[in-house]
Amino acid sequence: MQRTVRKAVLETTGPWRTYETAAAHLNCSVSYIKTLVRDGKLPKRSLDGMVRFSIDDLNALIS
Repeated sequence: MQRTVRKAVLETTGPWRTYETAAAHLNCSVSYIKTLVRDGKLPKRSLDGMVRFSIDDLNALIS
């Protein structure tokens, strides 16, 4: 349980977001995040073999 909570806190306070936390940040669905990636509007990065999104890239979409 503590590990899950710690992971959730790190995902919301660090510079990287998962599909789910990126969608929450943009107030949209995960499928819309996938559409943005597919259309080349949102770059994704692989960190330790997992897809992550930069908070700066997400904020740039909002602006």
